[in-house]
Amino acid sequence: KFLVRLLDRYVIRNFLQAYFYCIAGFISIWLIFDISDNISTLLDERVGLFLAVQYYVTQVPQVFIILLPVSLLLALLFSLGRMSRANEIVSMLTAGVSIPRVLLPLIGMGLLTVAATMALNYSLAPHAEMARKTFFSEAR
Repeated sequence: KFLVRLLDRYVIRNFLQAYFYCIAGFISIWLIFDISDNISTLLDERVGLFLAVQYYVTQVPQVFIILLPVSLLLALLFSLGRMSRANEIVSMLTAGVSIPRVLLPLIGMGLLTVAATMALNYSLAPHAEMARKTFFSEAR
């Protein structure tokens, strides 16, 4: 029983590292493209730095709805690929752990991502869209 908990923590830690890197990378890409797209509006209307940062903070939930599932998929591919390359999955199978048992923590992380995406979609995303429309109508 201790071995299973240890393997679960190891698989989750391996996955979360790739997951957070994917999320950070996608947020960075979105931020660069959105700033380059809206820089003329922000500069022409002399929007202050505080308001610009506030705008981007309010838009993060809406962006998370799009990028969390993609980040989940890429992180699963990266983490399972890394574990496969290092023959860690073969070692787990040799130790008597079944493939579904190895994947169980990752399935749990996927379900948590689905729950987080649904929560964001129904609670914060509508407010983010309203804040975006309000920001640009006031800026113009």
